[in-house]
Amino acid sequence: MGNQEDLNKIELTELIDMCNLKPQNVTLSNRVISDGYRDFNLESDKEIKVFIGGGNLEEPFFAGCSPSDQIQDVMITAYKFRSGTKHGYLAYHRKANDVSKIHIKSFHKDEHHPKTSVATLASVFPKLLGGEKSE
Repeated sequence: MGNQEDLNKIELTELIDMCNLKPQNVTLSNRVISDGYRDFNLESDKEIKVFIGGGNLEEPFFAGCSPSDQIQDVMITAYKFRSGTKHGYLAYHRKANDVSKIHIKSFHKDEHHPKTSVATLASVFPKLLGGEKSE
């Protein structure tokens, strides 16, 4: 028999499928919507669900499960991913009062990824490295 983490882990494919087939069963915290706009230029909960369901979570990897510090008997599933040049973090759980629904509690840039905090030369000197001539 599996441990508590195994019993409560939600596979990323389940969330992706739900975003595509039953988006009404995916809820998002207000923070997810504001972070989604700030970090990924997504303007609504619908755009975030389309983003997640549309293959934009490149190279996802399981980052672990942990008990919620706010909701008793709820385990949070976390994944890290890449989308283009950005690295992201996604955390979600089953709704405590309706296990047929998934609640996304975090969706933002992964500040702990080494490539996230290091600027590229092209971003620091866009005119020189972007093909624009300086005068």
